[in-house]
Amino acid sequence: MTTLPLRERRHQQALKDRTRLERQRDEALDKLARITGKLKTVSRSIERYERTPTPLAATPTVPANVEPPASTPVPQAAAPVTAPASLDEIPTFLDRRKAAEERDAAARAAIEAANAEQKKAKARVRIEKLKVRQEKLHAKLTGATRAMPLTGRAALEKIRAG
Repeated sequence: MTTLPLRERRHQQALKDRTRLERQRDEALDKLARITGKLKTVSRSIERYERTPTPLAATPTVPANVEPPASTPVPQAAAPVTAPASLDEIPTFLDRRKAAEERDAAARAAIEAANAEQKKAKARVRIEKLKVRQEKLHAKLTGATRAMPLTGRAALEKIRAG
Protein backbone atom coordinates (compact mmCIF):
# COMPACT_ATOMS: atom_id res chain seq x y z
CA MET A 1 0.00 0.00 0.00
CA THR A 2 1.46 3.28 -1.07
CA THR A 3 0.69 6.53 0.62
CA LEU A 4 0.27 9.65 -1.41
CA PRO A 5 2.25 12.74 -0.67
CA LEU A 6 0.53 15.39 1.40
CA ARG A 7 0.05 17.66 -1.62
CA GLU A 8 -1.79 14.91 -3.55
CA ARG A 9 -4.03 14.05 -0.58
CA ARG A 10 -4.97 17.69 -0.13
CA HIS A 11 -5.65 17.98 -3.87
CA GLN A 12 -7.98 14.94 -3.80
CA GLN A 13 -9.76 16.29 -0.72
CA ALA A 14 -10.24 19.66 -2.43
CA LEU A 15 -11.75 17.91 -5.48
CA LYS A 16 -14.18 15.97 -3.23
CA ASP A 17 -15.12 19.16 -1.40
CA ARG A 18 -15.76 20.98 -4.69
CA THR A 19 -18.09 18.25 -6.01
CA ARG A 20 -19.93 18.15 -2.68
CA LEU A 21 -20.38 21.92 -2.59
CA GLU A 22 -21.54 22.00 -6.24
CA ARG A 23 -24.12 19.34 -5.45
CA GLN A 24 -25.33 21.32 -2.41
CA ARG A 25 -25.56 24.48 -4.55
CA ASP A 26 -27.60 22.67 -7.20
CA GLU A 27 -29.96 21.29 -4.55
CA ALA A 28 -30.38 24.75 -3.06
CA LEU A 29 -31.14 26.24 -6.49
CA ASP A 30 -33.72 23.52 -7.16
CA LYS A 31 -35.35 24.19 -3.81
CA LEU A 32 -35.33 27.92 -4.52
CA ALA A 33 -37.04 27.30 -7.88
CA ARG A 34 -39.75 25.18 -6.21
CA ILE A 35 -40.34 27.80 -3.53
CA THR A 36 -40.51 30.54 -6.18
CA GLY A 37 -43.23 28.60 -8.01
CA LYS A 38 -45.22 28.16 -4.79
CA LEU A 39 -44.80 31.86 -4.02
CA LYS A 40 -46.19 32.80 -7.45
CA THR A 41 -49.21 30.55 -6.91
CA VAL A 42 -49.95 32.03 -3.48
CA SER A 43 -49.50 35.59 -4.80
CA ARG A 44 -51.98 34.93 -7.60
CA SER A 45 -54.57 33.55 -5.20
CA ILE A 46 -54.13 36.61 -2.94
CA GLU A 47 -54.62 38.93 -5.94
CA ARG A 48 -57.73 36.99 -6.95
CA TYR A 49 -59.21 37.37 -3.47
CA GLU A 50 -58.41 41.07 -3.46
CA ARG A 51 -60.00 41.64 -6.90
CA THR A 52 -63.31 39.96 -6.10
CA PRO A 53 -65.66 41.98 -3.90
CA THR A 54 -66.63 40.51 -0.57
CA PRO A 55 -70.22 39.26 -0.56
CA LEU A 56 -72.65 41.29 1.53
CA ALA A 57 -74.43 39.70 4.45
CA ALA A 58 -77.35 37.55 3.40
CA THR A 59 -80.58 39.53 3.42
CA PRO A 60 -83.93 37.86 4.09
CA THR A 61 -86.02 37.37 0.95
CA VAL A 62 -89.32 37.31 2.87
CA PRO A 63 -90.60 40.72 4.01
CA ALA A 64 -90.50 41.28 7.76
CA ASN A 65 -94.24 42.05 8.10
CA VAL A 66 -95.38 38.56 6.91
CA GLU A 67 -96.47 36.24 9.73
CA PRO A 68 -95.99 32.49 9.58
CA PRO A 69 -99.11 30.45 8.84
CA ALA A 70 -101.26 29.61 11.89
CA SER A 71 -101.71 25.95 10.90
CA THR A 72 -98.32 24.90 12.22
CA PRO A 73 -98.72 23.61 15.79
CA VAL A 74 -96.40 25.03 18.39
CA PRO A 75 -94.53 22.17 20.06
CA GLN A 76 -95.21 21.74 23.73
CA ALA A 77 -92.28 21.77 26.09
CA ALA A 78 -91.43 18.39 27.50
CA ALA A 79 -91.73 17.76 31.21
CA PRO A 80 -88.72 19.16 32.99
CA VAL A 81 -86.10 16.57 33.77
CA THR A 82 -85.23 16.53 37.41
CA ALA A 83 -81.59 16.04 38.19
CA PRO A 84 -80.64 13.69 41.00
CA ALA A 85 -79.91 15.26 44.34
CA SER A 86 -76.20 14.95 43.68
CA LEU A 87 -74.63 14.56 40.27
CA ASP A 88 -71.79 12.62 41.86
CA GLU A 89 -74.08 9.77 42.87
CA ILE A 90 -74.24 6.81 40.51
CA PRO A 91 -77.43 4.77 40.41
CA THR A 92 -77.00 1.40 42.08
CA PHE A 93 -77.80 -0.58 38.93
CA LEU A 94 -74.99 1.25 37.08
CA ASP A 95 -72.41 1.26 39.87
CA ARG A 96 -69.79 -1.35 39.09
CA ARG A 97 -67.23 -0.16 41.58
CA LYS A 98 -67.95 -2.84 44.19
CA ALA A 99 -67.45 -5.70 41.74
CA ALA A 100 -64.34 -4.02 40.34
CA GLU A 101 -62.93 -3.48 43.84
CA GLU A 102 -63.50 -7.15 44.68
CA ARG A 103 -61.77 -8.26 41.46
CA ASP A 104 -58.93 -5.83 42.12
CA ALA A 105 -58.53 -7.10 45.69
CA ALA A 106 -58.42 -10.71 44.48
CA ALA A 107 -55.88 -9.85 41.78
CA ARG A 108 -53.81 -7.84 44.25
CA ALA A 109 -53.77 -10.79 46.67
CA ALA A 110 -52.69 -13.18 43.90
CA ILE A 111 -49.90 -10.83 42.82
CA GLU A 112 -48.70 -10.37 46.41
CA ALA A 113 -48.70 -14.16 46.94
CA ALA A 114 -46.67 -14.64 43.75
CA ASN A 115 -44.23 -11.93 44.83
CA ALA A 116 -43.84 -13.53 48.27
CA GLU A 117 -43.17 -16.93 46.68
CA GLN A 118 -40.62 -15.36 44.34
CA LYS A 119 -38.88 -13.68 47.29
CA LYS A 120 -38.69 -17.02 49.11
CA ALA A 121 -37.21 -18.72 46.04
CA LYS A 122 -34.62 -15.95 45.66
CA ALA A 123 -33.74 -16.24 49.33
CA ARG A 124 -33.25 -20.03 48.96
CA VAL A 125 -30.94 -19.49 45.99
CA ARG A 126 -29.02 -16.79 47.86
CA ILE A 127 -28.56 -19.08 50.87
CA GLU A 128 -27.35 -21.94 48.66
CA LYS A 129 -24.82 -19.64 46.98
CA LEU A 130 -23.67 -18.43 50.39
CA LYS A 131 -23.17 -22.04 51.56
CA VAL A 132 -21.17 -22.86 48.44
CA ARG A 133 -18.99 -19.77 48.98
CA GLN A 134 -18.44 -20.74 52.62
CA GLU A 135 -17.49 -24.31 51.65
CA LYS A 136 -15.01 -23.00 49.08
CA LEU A 137 -13.52 -20.58 51.60
CA HIS A 138 -13.25 -23.33 54.23
CA ALA A 139 -11.57 -25.66 51.72
CA LYS A 140 -9.18 -22.92 50.69
CA LEU A 141 -8.28 -22.08 54.30
CA THR A 142 -7.78 -25.71 55.36
CA GLY A 143 -5.75 -26.57 52.28
CA ALA A 144 -8.25 -29.11 50.98
CA THR A 145 -8.07 -27.60 47.50
CA ARG A 146 -4.32 -28.37 47.31
CA ALA A 147 -4.67 -32.00 48.42
CA MET A 148 -4.35 -34.77 45.87
CA PRO A 149 -7.67 -36.34 44.92
CA LEU A 150 -8.44 -39.77 46.30
CA THR A 151 -8.04 -42.74 43.96
CA GLY A 152 -8.84 -46.41 44.03
CA ARG A 153 -10.10 -47.98 47.27
CA ALA A 154 -9.81 -44.74 49.23
CA ALA A 155 -12.10 -42.98 46.75
CA LEU A 156 -14.63 -45.81 46.92
CA GLU A 157 -14.60 -45.76 50.72
CA LYS A 158 -15.06 -41.99 50.73
CA ILE A 159 -18.02 -42.27 48.32
CA ARG A 160 -19.64 -45.03 50.41
CA ALA A 161 -19.08 -43.19 53.65
CA GLY A 162 -20.65 -40.08 52.24
